[in-house]
Amino acid sequence: MRLRRDLPALLGLAIIALTVVAAALAPVLSPGDPVKNRLLERLTPPMWATGGSPQHPLGTDTLGRDVLSRLVQGAQISMLVGGLANGLAMLVGLTVGLVAGYS
Repeated sequence: MRLRRDLPALLGLAIIALTVVAAALAPVLSPGDPVKNRLLERLTPPMWATGGSPQHPLGTDTLGRDVLSRLVQGAQISMLVGGLANGLAMLVGLTVGLVAGYS
């Protein structure tokens, strides 16, 4: 197969697959509530930076919300909206194509 020899295509496929898996497992992967404000934990750095903690792997934003939780939950919503838009476009395209082919 040509795909096995194409490194950029494999990398892109791996990123898309990782995003889909992360979106599907969003409730399991989210370390915290993505909308709950924790002002005492605001602007926590990522866990690899000085002062970071494993409790918030990607840190927190200005309102103390966990960045990883927001990222994963946002991916889930984006995949849902993209899938619904794609399904609707297929339904409309199929209907128009069938009518055009029949007439």
